[in-house]
Amino acid sequence: MKKNIFIAFFICFVVSACGVLNQGKALMNCEFKLASIGNISAAGISLQNITNLSSLNIMDAAKIAAAFSQNTFPMRLTANIDVKNPNPEKAGLTRMDWILVIDNMEVLNGNVDQKVEVEPNGGTSSIPLSVEMDLKKIFAGKSQATIMDFGLGLAGNNPETNKRIALKIKPYFNIAGAMIPYPGYISLSR
Repeated sequence: MKKNIFIAFFICFVVSACGVLNQGKALMNCEFKLASIGNISAAGISLQNITNLSSLNIMDAAKIAAAFSQNTFPMRLTANIDVKNPNPEKAGLTRMDWILVIDNMEVLNGNVDQKVEVEPNGGTSSIPLSVEMDLKKIFAGKSQATIMDFGLGLAGNNPETNKRIALKIKPYFNIAGAMIPYPGYISLSR
């Protein structure tokens, strides 16, 4: 009886591991794209579709001005990464390391521990990446106008500002508790 249970358990383990291995193999051929940047806020003020300071109401403009008088100027955004699977098998990842690049300089890094499965034959999944940064540290020594131009350029979807920001990502998949990394980083820009 114990032998039959062990054999059944072993077969389930092998079948499960093969499925995960196939998902990891399919991941190697997936296409990654920085689809959009949204939910942009600075100093707690939403900047979605704000293209210049005169678009802000008086209270929000005052909060932005007050934030600039501090030693930090926090910005938050969500980078949405699309993963397209051209393979006939489902693709999957369990973790993703990321590096934020601004003006060709790596300024921030982190990871997302989120299981994502992408359906086969052109299926697409989106991975939202929440990023928090201090623009005063990133643009140390730069003017208030330079910092605001960057933030408002992202929020207003300015093509010139969009060219200044990129991501490097490294997906992982899990086989029997071992994290297997994608070979190298994938560069994504808009």
